[in-house]
Amino acid sequence: MCWMQVARLKCPRAQNSLEKRLAVHFRHTCERSDANTRYHRRLIRQNERSPPTAACIDADILGSAPEASGKVARRFLKLAAATDRGAATPKTLLPGLTSCIEELESLARPEDLSLDQLDGAWVLVWSSVEAPERTSPLFWAVQAFTDSLTQPGASSLIFRLTDALKGPVGMQCGAIKQTITTSAQLLVSEVVLTVSPVPGVQLSGTVTTSARASAVGNAELELKVLDTKVVGSPIPFIDKAKFPVETAFEQLAAAHRAVRGGEETNPELVILRTTFVDGSIRVSRNENEDVFVYIRA
Repeated sequence: MCWMQVARLKCPRAQNSLEKRLAVHFRHTCERSDANTRYHRRLIRQNERSPPTAACIDADILGSAPEASGKVARRFLKLAAATDRGAATPKTLLPGLTSCIEELESLARPEDLSLDQLDGAWVLVWSSVEAPERTSPLFWAVQAFTDSLTQPGASSLIFRLTDALKGPVGMQCGAIKQTITTSAQLLVSEVVLTVSPVPGVQLSGTVTTSARASAVGNAELELKVLDTKVVGSPIPFIDKAKFPVETAFEQLAAAHRAVRGGEETNPELVILRTTFVDGSIRVSRNENEDVFVYIRA
């Protein structure tokens, strides 16, 4: 069963029309880019097994964007359409993507950025991180917490171990969404994951991570991860479970202080800084200067 059939079963009306357009436009974009290359043929096959990015939708999504930023954003989205949200970015495209991001950021004046512009649902179209699922603030918090209490770079070992498990369990990353509600000081990250532990068996669910989002600047949020859960899983006990990330971090930090001493800190706090936003597209960075580009859902 392909990803589109699974999407219809789970949400027959919500995703059908948009994903059809995304799939068709994505295939046409790849074919126009270079249909004869081995890379694009592989990317097209991969796209048929998992939800495509929304990067190829430009005229509809960016119709209300200012002329200057709209032109740059369209150029960026055409490049990003063939990168699987950054996970498969060819070296030849990276300079163009980086240039577009810098152009967008140069158009934004700090005094023009505001928190209310961040409100709403956003779909990831490109990221500079190695794996799309690491756009979730849960991974940023784990990295900050681990590196702070052990040594810088220690978290990379954890990420290498999780990456090594992807192949054996047949993990594929689907749509990635981020919903921000500044009035409630809440950021919710949703990552659709599908695994195939044995041939012929496919399980999917949405990993949903909630974080308290406190304003620390015009368009800057301090995030504290509260909990994470899997929604829509066919396994009953997994679907109902919620892991209290905030409590776990507090207990681990307390245990670390009891053993090694030191003052009480919150190493798991992370920053999400938005460097460009309009009605259609958003560019944000975390403390590691990883780049995340979203379009409004």
